[in-house]
Amino acid sequence: MDPTTVKGLAIAIGTMMPALSLGWIGSSVMKAIGRNPEVAGKILPILLISSALVEAIAIYVLVVVFTIS
Repeated sequence: MDPTTVKGLAIAIGTMMPALSLGWIGSSVMKAIGRNPEVAGKILPILLISSALVEAIAIYVLVVVFTIS
């Protein structure tokens, strides 16, 4: 396979799961806040930390892909 094709597939597959995870996290947080609005202040910091960790995975994928020659 061409290295460009491999890089493209790695980016596509490697960022698909973090993207789905971010959607799932956001959906769950919105459902929780909808059920119990008083806990929004406690849930939002957890949302931000979780989102940052998931985004870090996508960044690691991009770093690995760009180091492939």
